[in-house]
Amino acid sequence: MNAMHVPAGDALQSRAPGKVHNEFTGTAELVVQAGAINGDLNLMLHVAEMIETGLLGPEALSQLRTVFVPPLDYFDFVDGVRKSRVGAVVAESGTGRWTTAVMTLAEVGFPVNHVAFDEGDEDWSLARLPCGKRQGYLLDLSEYGPLTDQHRRTLRGYAQKIRDCDSVVVFIAKPEQWPHEEILDAQVFSLKPPRSFQVFERHLQARITDVEVQRWREQTDVSAVLDAVGPADAARLARLASEVWEQSGGDPQKWIGDTLAAFGDWKNELKSWFAKRTDEQGVHDRVLITAIALLENEVAGEVLIAAEQLAESLQVPPADPTGISGPGLEETLKRVDATAGDDLRVRFPRVAYGEAVLEYLWRNHPRVRTSLLEWSADLAKGRSPVRRRDLAARWVRFAIRNRDPEPLVRLFEEWSGTPQTQAEAIGIAALAVMDRQLGRGMRSRLYALAQNPGTTTRAIAVAAVCAEYGRAYPGNAMTRLQWLADMDDDDVREAVLSAVRRLAEDPTSQSDVMSRLVAWVGDERGRGRVRTARRAMSRVLASRNESGVPLLLDDHSALEPVLLAKAWQSVLDVDHRELAAPAVAAWLEAVVRDRTDARKVADILATATYGDLSRTVAAIGFIVEWQRGIGAVDARVTEIQQRILSGDPLRKPQGEH
Repeated sequence: MNAMHVPAGDALQSRAPGKVHNEFTGTAELVVQAGAINGDLNLMLHVAEMIETGLLGPEALSQLRTVFVPPLDYFDFVDGVRKSRVGAVVAESGTGRWTTAVMTLAEVGFPVNHVAFDEGDEDWSLARLPCGKRQGYLLDLSEYGPLTDQHRRTLRGYAQKIRDCDSVVVFIAKPEQWPHEEILDAQVFSLKPPRSFQVFERHLQARITDVEVQRWREQTDVSAVLDAVGPADAARLARLASEVWEQSGGDPQKWIGDTLAAFGDWKNELKSWFAKRTDEQGVHDRVLITAIALLENEVAGEVLIAAEQLAESLQVPPADPTGISGPGLEETLKRVDATAGDDLRVRFPRVAYGEAVLEYLWRNHPRVRTSLLEWSADLAKGRSPVRRRDLAARWVRFAIRNRDPEPLVRLFEEWSGTPQTQAEAIGIAALAVMDRQLGRGMRSRLYALAQNPGTTTRAIAVAAVCAEYGRAYPGNAMTRLQWLADMDDDDVREAVLSAVRRLAEDPTSQSDVMSRLVAWVGDERGRGRVRTARRAMSRVLASRNESGVPLLLDDHSALEPVLLAKAWQSVLDVDHRELAAPAVAAWLEAVVRDRTDARKVADILATATYGDLSRTVAAIGFIVEWQRGIGAVDARVTEIQQRILSGDPLRKPQGEH
């Protein structure tokens, strides 16, 4: 069970392409650069960034409120959740239920944490459900099937657990899922979404300042379209309207007409176009329009070569085998409703036309899916990082739009297997795994790949993805990392250690990370995770923040001293004591420089060594060696030694057992 905190602020980090990396510092911006993708994906990324370290800041909350249209009785629901501490937003997908739940937690005044169930926890163990003091939790049940009696018992127990922690939980569920009986007086909100035109208007005004929306109100065809869709589609229509506005030249009829056509995926135009192209030349046109749909804005020559490669994979003879016998570029592009400007880059004049082409092919020609994905994967290997990101961006947008993780799962498997495309693969998976619709499918595939990655490069990529999304779902990521830790591969093991170290930097993840590492050390089968866990413990214990304070001792850490003591036991055990030296140095240096409380350090080390002569001797030995190294004796360090020795079983008074 994992609670999501989505950190932001380390985005737009870069790394050199074509290299297998064990240290990862970037995020999904490897795929999504500013301006590369807009619309639904930007919204998803934007909301993820707003939940920064679990908190919606004033500016982020203001932005979300700008486009949020409160549904009927929303504020009564908020008041009820504030009193009962347990709420449920019950509605179908696309009704704005997720935004409503997030806004509810924000209105109540609690940090937002998204809880996800992990593989192997089909019964939803109550013990694994997080519950920190004065936290807000969002638990989306809609991605799971019908609730069993065990699930309902767990939810009842969680509701009580939440109240005991002085926290709040909001469930999201489909109408057929939510139990008829009350779950401990939960405030249930059977969401009736606001009028779609209100949502459209609010989103459009947020995108285009001082826009005159009255013309949209007067169009009966606009009303008909919006009356037939929910808030999610209304927001998409606003996104398209803002894009078409830039090309409309101020003509309101063209603006509205082209926007509605794009919103309808240009279905009428594409259906007619494809129906007229069934002969040999028509098939070549189909191949070319497909290539342009995925390579729009690339140079014409590259697009035509890529189209030939796609034709070959589909066993379609080349349209122009000599390169000079066919029609010229302008005539060729005209056949597929595309153009090339002075820069010779190929574009569709119509907004979102490339997306519509891909959508049409995916739905109406499902047998071409595999070839299309394989062609995309091969294309990426011969392109620059920028072009690879553009290609990835189109598939990401398509997957999010269709709520279908398959294209991204397939591309991740293909691209993560080679160093050249590894970075883009990591970006794709890190982004998909955080999406509400795609996340479960991608996490499930990562689980399988962690157990059997096939290649070292792919295993390292899986570890890197875990390092990214694990800051949101630490327990989920650690489950996958444990399988990678079992591999007898030094490069993979180093990638796991790097990922664990990154997760431990976030105070909200530390408890999950350290408790999982303790469990790895205790593995009864003695698998590779045991050795890896001890090394990870050593690194994390020795790691310091920018002020020189050990990460696990700084003011933001909420780790229980008992858990810290168990971590120390892992590095003080026989045959592993060399791992303790860096951590001892880091902790004692913090003590003598007044960066941490000596009594806290003494308590933890005394607990770790209590009653165990071997660990006591090891700890004292490292302390003595450290003091010898600095050439001084510090009274605070001496006190720590005395505390440790007080638990030495050979020094206990007679009669004490």
